[in-house]
This record gives sequence, C-alpha cells and structure tokens, in this order.
Amino acid sequence: IGYIIFSSLAYRLRELSTHHKFYTLTDFYKHTAGEKAVLPIGMLCLYTMLGFTCINIVGGAKILQSMADIPYPISVLFVSGFIGFYLIVGGFKSVIITDVLQAIIIIASFLIFLFFASLQGDFNHGLSSFFTDFGRIEIVYTFFMGVFFPFGMPEVWPRIYALKDKKDLKKVI
Repeated sequence: IGYIIFSSLAYRLRELSTHHKFYTLTDFYKHTAGEKAVLPIGMLCLYTMLGFTCINIVGGAKILQSMADIPYPISVLFVSGFIGFYLIVGGFKSVIITDVLQAIIIIASFLIFLFFASLQGDFNHGLSSFFTDFGRIEIVYTFFMGVFFPFGMPEVWPRIYALKDKKDLKKVI
C-alpha cells in the first residue's frame, strides 16, 4: 500500500530531481527546505537505516529462533553475519545484482518455509506460537510502517531519481 501511495508522487519527484540534479533524499530537502535541513535529514536517514538494520537482525533472529529452536543470541550472530556477508559480497555499487540475489533468497526461503510448515511436529508448534505471540498492536505498527516505508527510506529515492520514464516507474513499483 505504501508503494502504491508513493508511486503517485514518485514520477513528479523524478522530474524534479532531473531538473535540479538530486541524487539523495537529503538533496531533495536541501532544495525544498534549505541548507539548514541537510544535517537533520542526513542524521534522520542514518538513524532510519540503522533502525531498519536492527529490525532486520532482530526479526530474522526471532524467526530463526522460532523455526529452528536455535538460542536467540546465536540467531542474532548468525543473522548479523549473514547480512554482513551479503553486504560485502554484493557491495553498494551493484544494486541490481544484489536485488536479484535478494529475490532469489526470498523465494528460496519462502519455499523452504512452506516445506517445513507442511511437516508435523515441533516446527509447527513453534511456528504457531510465533504467530500467536505476534499481537494486534504489532500488526497495526507493521501496517503503518509498510505505508510510510517508501517515503522515508533513503535507498528508495535514488532509484526513483534514476528512472527514465513512467514505464520504468511501473516496473520499479
């Protein structure tokens, strides 16, 4: 839902970025709010990226702990190591390659998850307790995070700036 809402503004943002040579989220705010906005927006971007990194680590570790009955601290180390390895191998310049790799990993993980979910025994018990422990307020928070995600993620904006036309925008969204 967040990307659908964002897409209505994204092409206009792309046209503005072409005219004013924006490359980052901070560039946009420098143009619209002035030089004084650069440091606060830059710090907010850093805070956001660190926060989402922590969410990925904690969430991945919680899922790994629930599914594989691995102690939480070991799950955190494993997920952190995996993310670190992924960043080192993919690098920041090879966005397309890392996106394809990420898509393959997500699809493979989903298929493995479906396989294990179809089995009987302890796995299903741990899986069901994971989802029953996930309360209503977390669902509301997750929904709102999803809605506002593209508006505040510093990595989304440069991708929008790089679009060639509306056809590319539809592909990206």
